[in-house]
Amino acid sequence: MYSYHSQTFSEVYRYWDSQNIWNGSASKCIKETTTPWQGSLEQIAGMLRCHGAEAASVEASKSDLDQFRQTLVQAFSSSQLRFVGLNFDRKVLGQIGAGHHSPIGAYDQQSDRVLVMDVARYKYPPFWAALKEVFQAMNSTEQEYFSTPRGYLVAWVPAASSATVVV
Repeated sequence: MYSYHSQTFSEVYRYWDSQNIWNGSASKCIKETTTPWQGSLEQIAGMLRCHGAEAASVEASKSDLDQFRQTLVQAFSSSQLRFVGLNFDRKVLGQIGAGHHSPIGAYDQQSDRVLVMDVARYKYPPFWAALKEVFQAMNSTEQEYFSTPRGYLVAWVPAASSATVVV
């Protein structure tokens, strides 16, 4: 747990982090394979499915810029609410840090940029970034801490679901 003048991270910022997301209910639902919880795309997608959402993860190395662009166009024009999340290397975007997850709040086709709704709001506000640079940041092979592939995921509420989904 992070420390800020003798207070824990969650006491100061009250945001979700890997400590309070990876709780007992999620750990029972997500199958850990050969590695422990690292916040990989597949583990995040699994966690979302545990809470009633549908989710699909895509490794950037198995995709391309045009496929990612098409995914964004479909997600933001769909009548069914869809969420797109990224796992990217902050350094590629000129930021401090390494691998990071954040949702996309919007896609502007005219400028070919996305609005990254940074979840570390105490550190970075939401920012617009060129789609090409974001894809490069997702496709970064330099992985300082973990070896899990980066990329993006799409999450949505199942059409026939009457349950409340907490995402």
